[in-house]
Amino acid sequence: MGEGEVMVNVIGDPGLQLSEMNQTIRKLEALFQKQANVDTVFSTIGGCIFGRSQY
Repeated sequence: MGEGEVMVNVIGDPGLQLSEMNQTIRKLEALFQKQANVDTVFSTIGGCIFGRSQY
């Protein structure tokens, strides 16, 4: 079986608190880590507008 990579983008509602997004991402990480063929889960929380980071 070939090695692969999956990218998931999560978009929250405007005004969503960072703590709420972090909680959601932690749940997704746990879900992915339970999969037998997943070796690594990496998350970045923030965004990008016109090439500039937004946090």
